[in-house]
Amino acid sequence: MAEGFDELKAPGARALNELTTGRQAYFLEVPGTASAAALSVVSFEAVERMGAPYVVTIQLTHPLALSRADYLGREATFLIAPANGGEPRKFAGCITHFRQTRQTRDFGGYESVVGPLVARLPLTRASRIYQQQTAPQIIEAILRRHDLPPRQNRCRPYRI
Repeated sequence: MAEGFDELKAPGARALNELTTGRQAYFLEVPGTASAAALSVVSFEAVERMGAPYVVTIQLTHPLALSRADYLGREATFLIAPANGGEPRKFAGCITHFRQTRQTRDFGGYESVVGPLVARLPLTRASRIYQQQTAPQIIEAILRRHDLPPRQNRCRPYRI
């Protein structure tokens, strides 16, 4: 009886070993922050809507207590690396929210929200009149006035 069970169990164990890679597929990169290398992504929720900036809410853990000032407002990139080794999906922008959710002896839990750099624009107040300019020219002028890098403004194909 045990021999038959082992034969049935073997394909399942083999499939489990093939699916379990032992590597993390989600990463949050925060340049200029030394403690970011030890961040571990627990879960995330990415929301993309037509006509609105994306929002990625990330649940993180870290072995040390982190300072909110080290992360809030910093440029960041959230990466989703596919298991097949293909091109990772990137959400580049800045950290718009950062808070501690829990603290234990072993680790701290944190919630971080990454949004595009244009998410900062509602925090400004400015009035301008744009005459005899196309919509792309107006958008380019606004982004240039707020020192947003051109890499954030390029068009790209979307996955459906």
